[in-house]
Amino acid sequence: IMPIGVVKSDYEMRIVENGIINEILKAHINSIDGRKECFYDISGKVSLDKYLSMHSADKNLVSKIISAIATLPEKLEDFLINCESIILNSQTLFLSGDQSDIKFCYYPGETSNFEEGIRDIASLLIRKIDHQDEESVTLAYDFFDTVSNEGFSLYELKKYKNEENIKNKNSKTD
Repeated sequence: IMPIGVVKSDYEMRIVENGIINEILKAHINSIDGRKECFYDISGKVSLDKYLSMHSADKNLVSKIISAIATLPEKLEDFLINCESIILNSQTLFLSGDQSDIKFCYYPGETSNFEEGIRDIASLLIRKIDHQDEESVTLAYDFFDTVSNEGFSLYELKKYKNEENIKNKNSKTD
């Protein structure tokens, strides 16, 4: 449950309420005593924080998280939505039960530092990866190095994701 700040139009709230963007958690918005609050539907989902308190992150999960974060800005742009209203941290990034689906919290009317959230997620993954799995370690540390560079941009993350996809395709054909 999160109180909503000043929203310039109902457009953002309709997007969240109607679940129009698949990557965004659907929410119900209530108005109580003149204040609006978002109640996110997290049924069948677990926060990344909770998941990683019970499991280590393997290469597959790290790869899915990188891909989801890297492709989100472009998907939001299609709806004229800004990444700065995504609250990105380990408690607001949700995984489906089988980790096949990743959802983000969109917080209408508020702004956050999306790039800082990416760095925090990368840092968490480094601490929570299976350090016995060389591929997981390499992927997580490469991701961390990419997002920790001074002047990091979302463009660089998308470029990194595309390079990882090429590496994965090449390793499957070898």
